[in-house]
Amino acid sequence: ATFRWTHGVDPSAITLPEKEAYFFLEAKHGRRLRMCRYICGTWQLGNWLKIPGFYSAAQLDSELARQHIVSKMKIGFSSFDTAPHYGRALETFAQALHDSGLSDDVRRSCCIMTRYAPVPCEMQQSWVKEFVAESRQLLRTDKVDIVQLHWPDFNQTAYLDTLRWLCSNERVSAVAVTNFNVHALSRAIDEHHLPISANVVSLSVIDRRPLEELLPFCRGHNVHVFAYGVLLGGLLSEVWLGRREPLGKE
Repeated sequence: ATFRWTHGVDPSAITLPEKEAYFFLEAKHGRRLRMCRYICGTWQLGNWLKIPGFYSAAQLDSELARQHIVSKMKIGFSSFDTAPHYGRALETFAQALHDSGLSDDVRRSCCIMTRYAPVPCEMQQSWVKEFVAESRQLLRTDKVDIVQLHWPDFNQTAYLDTLRWLCSNERVSAVAVTNFNVHALSRAIDEHHLPISANVVSLSVIDRRPLEELLPFCRGHNVHVFAYGVLLGGLLSEVWLGRREPLGKE
């Protein structure tokens, strides 16, 4: 399950148990990627947000961002989720990782997920190649660890071609999907025999929809389920105990 790190929480107060905190994700060609079960999201680093303590007049404090990322990595948070449509989050994360001052071994132990979110239409393989090439350039890496495909309209079946092109790209270690239902997953895996490693979905004590059909399907097809929104953006944390209901965009 993913844990979207809440700004303001001191990561030094967290201890990760070695056995329970990590697992191996089955990638392409028999490879395995070591991942932390608590995946740190980076959308807060996008320059389209104004978060107190991170931004002043919508300008990111790059040094604070670097410290925030390094503090997580030092205690074992080694998996990160980023995407080009998070504003400049991907570039900011990559720069922070590059300037982290951590050893090459620690940086290489990171597993970085990015997301491809094209507008559903008739796709072209060249677009997929361009996305992977740009991601590699921004992340300063030879391969992209995991590419997630976000495809909101399954009536547009070009997602199958897109997945096939991602799976055949030698610069992508593993392919995942986001918010895929059982029917879409089954078409990709059972009908087209595509090696999908994970499905990223909303899952919490409030939103339990994946437990009915999706989780059993994924378990039966060796597809990992990464849950986002497990704390509803912090709403299910102690921060809101004894407080009034938030209003508007609070």
